[in-house]
Amino acid sequence: MFRTAYLALALLLSAGLSSLHAQQEITPFNIALETTAAGVTATCESGCNWTKISFSTEPYKPVYVNNQGVFGTKPAPEALTEQTFGFEINRWNNDKLVFTSWGGTAWGKLSFDLPIGKSQRMNQLGMLE
Repeated sequence: MFRTAYLALALLLSAGLSSLHAQQEITPFNIALETTAAGVTATCESGCNWTKISFSTEPYKPVYVNNQGVFGTKPAPEALTEQTFGFEINRWNNDKLVFTSWGGTAWGKLSFDLPIGKSQRMNQLGMLE
């Protein structure tokens, strides 16, 4: 009986968190990422107030990107009045990039390997290509 109650509670919490994320407004954007020896170059194809940004991605030191640009620290909520989407980028083990959304996307977390010289496109729904 305890196990059944625990499973029901876990399912209820999971469904609640999923619906909370789904209730957030999703904003269309398209970004092409390319890794370089110095970090990452991102080219926004649509949905941003920037065209191209480059930033260093040191392992385990997050970088924050939104429709306004790139930040070394996560902007305070009151500074994000013009934000339509945003995410944190972490580099793990050289090639692996981990993206954690903080609004405007259908995904909560994405991760993929992106070796130097390779590119990957992403949008509000996830990885493309």
